[in-house]
Amino acid sequence: MGQYDRKNFIISVKLRESCSDKRIIDWQLERDYSYTPDEVNTFETSILPHYNLFAEKIVNFFIEYKSCSLSPNKWNTFEPIKHTFDISELSKYVGILAYPGSHLFFKKDGVCSCHIENCDYGFWWFGGKPCRPKVSFEYLVEIRIFFSKQRKPKMEFMQQLADDMAEYFNTDYAKIIDQEMASEMPPLYEKDPKAVIYDAVAK
Repeated sequence: MGQYDRKNFIISVKLRESCSDKRIIDWQLERDYSYTPDEVNTFETSILPHYNLFAEKIVNFFIEYKSCSLSPNKWNTFEPIKHTFDISELSKYVGILAYPGSHLFFKKDGVCSCHIENCDYGFWWFGGKPCRPKVSFEYLVEIRIFFSKQRKPKMEFMQQLADDMAEYFNTDYAKIIDQEMASEMPPLYEKDPKAVIYDAVAK
């Protein structure tokens, strides 16, 4: 797709519900964000596979939407999106997304690519010491679907998709953004009001 230029429409959807495995969140709180990498590794291994019902709902949306029109054929946890997507490995994709701070990328060749971010606080260390969260996020999941303008995606389809995602996820944030209409200076395109060409919630 065209993520590295500005010739894209982006459906941006933000969700307030956590998609993280609750056992991980609870363990972070119980330990008061004080742990070593070895302790984290031991704990994570003990609760495999990671799981969250909402994470499964997110993954299933892309697999099932409108006769599989968005069903991915590739995936990865970072760019480039190059691994073959296998629906029989659904639990793997759900487990990745259920990990706090994770990123999951999907791609349907010739249609779109998608970046899903779990915004829950993950495990971070600085100078050998575990970091504590300093801010709380209003939205705990961010989904961005990129449609390259070169492929001339239908606006009606993108608007319907934004509407359907807003309803399916019961969210108050589902917008279509035109990257080329955004300013080149901060705020970035996703925060630039003039770049928003459709708001599924405010329409």
